[in-house]
Amino acid sequence: MEGWLVLGYLAEILDTQGVDEVVLAGLRGRRAEIEGLLRAGWGGWGVPRFYYGGSFGKRTLVACHFDLDLVAYFPAECPADPAEIYAGVERRLRDEGHSTARRNVSIRMQYTPGWHVDVVPGRAINHSYLYADLYASEYDRPKRTSLKVHIDLARSSDRDVIRVLKLWKWRNGVPVGSFVLELAAAEALRGRAGGSLEDRVERVLRFLAERFVEARLVDPANAENVVTDE
Repeated sequence: MEGWLVLGYLAEILDTQGVDEVVLAGLRGRRAEIEGLLRAGWGGWGVPRFYYGGSFGKRTLVACHFDLDLVAYFPAECPADPAEIYAGVERRLRDEGHSTARRNVSIRMQYTPGWHVDVVPGRAINHSYLYADLYASEYDRPKRTSLKVHIDLARSSDRDVIRVLKLWKWRNGVPVGSFVLELAAAEALRGRAGGSLEDRVERVLRFLAERFVEARLVDPANAENVVTDE
């Protein structure tokens, strides 16, 4: 049918998962509110810089289930170590009336069922703010990585596949983090990125079914962080 765009099944699903601009504006407003709580008053620690992380920063949002990740990097000269920074940000949020829960490198604030904000505090390793030392609370140790590298990787990857996988993960309660799925997709599609969206998603699902248990997926920002070990 000339002049008509015929979408495949998965593309039709993704077409329903765009996030309304009003909602995006609400997310930006929530960032401004939290940033206002955390920007000043740290004394010799300096002033943190803030960035979007997660699906908002990576542009992989799906309307049915999303959250907001806010990265707060303190300057390299900050005398506090990553654990102290993590605890300090957690304490500030609680003092301002927020109920918080510790995740691995983030502090979660649950607002409504299914929607939350994760604040990721860290200390930049230099003035570029590209890499930072975070606090991995589940392992009680620092972790060096670059959330900016993660964002750039996702933006340059097959975002349609990633969005389908996020939807699949949410609908089926798959106990695998979104970052792991992004790395699995990159590995499964390495050198084989052509074909329809259905073909590409199938390649990733086959990878998860047949190779994932023995796969070794590493942090693209730091090869010492073996993501599948965690």
